[in-house]
Amino acid sequence: MPPLSDLSFLFLLVAAMASGWGLARWQLKGKLREEPLPRETYELPYYFSGEIPDYALDAFISAVDVNSDTLETHLSMAAIHRRRGEMDRAIRIHENLLKRDGLTASQVSQAKFELALDYIKAGLHDRAEEYLQELVEKSGTHRIAALHMLIDLYQDAKDWLKASYAANELLDYLDIADQEKLQHRCSHFYCECAEISIQNKDYLSARRHIKRAEVAAPKAFRPLILMASLELQLNHPERARSAIEKHLSGVSIELLEEALKLLKQSCQQLGKNDEYIATIEALYQSSRAAHVLTLLARELIAAEQSDRLHQILIEYPPSDLANLPLAIIAQWDDALIAAIVSGRGLNKRKTSDLGEENYQCHHCGLELKEFMWQCPGCRRWETLRTRNQIHV
Repeated sequence: MPPLSDLSFLFLLVAAMASGWGLARWQLKGKLREEPLPRETYELPYYFSGEIPDYALDAFISAVDVNSDTLETHLSMAAIHRRRGEMDRAIRIHENLLKRDGLTASQVSQAKFELALDYIKAGLHDRAEEYLQELVEKSGTHRIAALHMLIDLYQDAKDWLKASYAANELLDYLDIADQEKLQHRCSHFYCECAEISIQNKDYLSARRHIKRAEVAAPKAFRPLILMASLELQLNHPERARSAIEKHLSGVSIELLEEALKLLKQSCQQLGKNDEYIATIEALYQSSRAAHVLTLLARELIAAEQSDRLHQILIEYPPSDLANLPLAIIAQWDDALIAAIVSGRGLNKRKTSDLGEENYQCHHCGLELKEFMWQCPGCRRWETLRTRNQIHV
């Protein structure tokens, strides 16, 4: 037997619904008389703030007719349960809507869309996908929203091909600016497919996916890095080097470091490590970028070419050195620091004071130890930045 408090709640609920129109539906020997409820009764669920027993919810679902006037009441009630995390109740309400007659095609689409949201939040992605695909095929009012949700759904499931199909279908409904953003995202989907193909040694498929990524976003840098990686695996270091060297200018430090790793591998395979360092030096001379100077200093120190580094830094103005991260300065020996840094407004700092080099998402703030194309926190692409770019 339900608790007394629950029985009181149910009595108050039924009384409130009945008081608006004086007489509830009455069924006698198979004959049912139905009358519309007044609007103040339809709006009753807006004021529910406490716990609603299951049998009280069932009474609401069965007692209130579903029509154009009461649709918002049902949707609002379901939204309350979804916000509370009571997905089974939200699903029951939306499924009840789809079983009733009298709704327009647009209202049916709305109920299906809300039910798909319930399924996603409940982790029932297969059921959500079914309704979203149906909305894409048959609904005019919810097609665009359904495509957006399908892309996110496939991305979270790492079903990259399906994500690319949904993205391409959505392009026709977007303006030019949003098209470019989605195409860049779609390029990552193809690159993910290419990486899987490379892991499976299906190199022909990998090349096809990389080509699609280049077509989707001609200015994207990841397809070039993937192509260089593929050429290295196929023992074509000269092709890998060529793919990278032509596109180094204007690249952010995060992507540049990823590219230079492959360039260094290709030069090592070719026995031309000096040319690798010369490439970085030429890049700095053309760009005058502090992060390129940082990478050049790191490589010269690793190659035990401190004299060359000394010469480069003496030739360039203090304004460039002022932007050099202290993490690099701290790696130099005391003699080099004394010769170059002294008198230029730079202070030596111990490496232990700088912390470990890592990355941070500029959108959600998640910190990672290594670079990733997609932030695992907010699921956005190319949002990681080097965290310890410490300047004086």
